[in-house]
Amino acid sequence: MSSVRKIPIELVDSNADVFNSLTGEYPGFLSWIQKTKSDTANRSAYVAGTNPGQYDAVAIVKLVDTDGPSSLHGVVSKISTFKVAGGSTRKGLGAALLDRILADTQADALYLEIYPHHQEMIRWLLSRGFCIDAELSPQGEFLLFRQF
Repeated sequence: MSSVRKIPIELVDSNADVFNSLTGEYPGFLSWIQKTKSDTANRSAYVAGTNPGQYDAVAIVKLVDTDGPSSLHGVVSKISTFKVAGGSTRKGLGAALLDRILADTQADALYLEIYPHHQEMIRWLLSRGFCIDAELSPQGEFLLFRQF
């Protein structure tokens, strides 16, 4: 298994294959990630891959998010992107990625948004200590959170 590395957000390769499914599911994803790469002071990126320049898993974290669920208190961080490549889901990369984010977080709460059809991912996050917030995102996504 490859280890998770924290890299500067501006070094994230937005053309990496791991992002292919996200570009189809989230209209405007490529323009969003380009904008995100300029937010160097408030973003962290985590990648895992066995080959240089190829990501088997990637996460982008917004360190301070002021637009999060109103039920969360203190400093709130958002996992803006959390993606494990299809062939890598059983290698423990998702767990390693999440563990690294949790170890690095200095926030009082952490959340992410996820569409309801991602049932396996939702169950996995719930098993890792996340809870489902009562409100939905404006796009109809569940808000899953951990308060520390």
